[in-house]
Amino acid sequence: MEETTMNIAIVDIAAENSGALSVLLDFVDFIDNSNDAKQYNWFVFVSNCKHFNKKNNHINIIELPNVKKSWGHRLLWDLISCSKYFNKYKIDLIISLQNTGFPFVRNIPQIVYFHNMLLLEDKNKYSLFNANERKFAIYTKVLSRYTQFSLKKVNEVIVQTKSVKANMEKKWKINKIIAVKPNIELSGITVNERIGKSINGLIYPANSIIFKRHDEIIECINKHMNWFTDNDFKIIFTIDGTENSLAEGLYDKARNNKNIEFMGYVKREKIYNLMNYYGLFLNSEIESYPIPFEEAKTKGIPILAADYPYAREILEEYENKLLFKKHDLEDMFDKIVEISKNKIIPQKIVPIKYNTWNNVLHEIKNVYSKWEK
Repeated sequence: MEETTMNIAIVDIAAENSGALSVLLDFVDFIDNSNDAKQYNWFVFVSNCKHFNKKNNHINIIELPNVKKSWGHRLLWDLISCSKYFNKYKIDLIISLQNTGFPFVRNIPQIVYFHNMLLLEDKNKYSLFNANERKFAIYTKVLSRYTQFSLKKVNEVIVQTKSVKANMEKKWKINKIIAVKPNIELSGITVNERIGKSINGLIYPANSIIFKRHDEIIECINKHMNWFTDNDFKIIFTIDGTENSLAEGLYDKARNNKNIEFMGYVKREKIYNLMNYYGLFLNSEIESYPIPFEEAKTKGIPILAADYPYAREILEEYENKLLFKKHDLEDMFDKIVEISKNKIIPQKIVPIKYNTWNNVLHEIKNVYSKWEK
């Protein structure tokens, strides 16, 4: 088959909101504007097409709403029904953006773009009997096993950092992995005009999810409330305390602490403005590639983060950062005190000239070329 007639399936049935949808929309935008990608016919399999045009030149949107009705419908699609659609559209290669492959599709090469780090967590980390943990327990105890099984059947796995690659190779014994830095769009961000100035506090842009560990930050601040008050140093959360039962509990723990602000959801433009005055705080146990790291680096602001592999890797060459020992509240406080003295440093905003989705497209060509041989 001629390369220019290759039919490629992009599968992301699970994407409806948040990060997963952002990845899908970004990739579809890339193939819509890339001359190289326009050589091929693309078939995008989704459960809801409201974010897309039904047909856009070389891009075809295939809507399958029934697949999202239940876990059973999704499993039926992954294991059996998908083959019917892949055959119908004469698919030559599959790229799955939903972290899993199709283990019983044997006649079509597959690439999986893996970006859900929860699936790599220890199976005993979360409890099915805790309402705030139940969803994550299903991921780590059940879906993780299926993911591992399916990835062993695909031709290649793409991850976003070298640390994830190393973790997956060690834990799941998968050796067909490459690391590709995600494409990060920073349009709208401006040069920080407060170069050399101090920060007023730290902002933690994170949803109310148990592994974001807002609770540790609140405990640390409550214990050292006098220092935060005396130094007028504030910590901002981008939750308002009403999102879920976890958020309500966090708000209650911080009720008497004026040094913590529950700002609620904040649009990216406002985050950029806050980054002129506040440093970045990140205490999440699970991340793939946090975009706020890149935003904060561009702004030149101090970054304080828990010492997880993703933070060490992404912040390795950034000078205006401090890492504290994870789950060590005294070290967290010591590093807060230390970073409060850091100034905003000058950074150049360099226009992004290279879209890293090009690397993914290269891997698509490479995998298909090997398959043909």
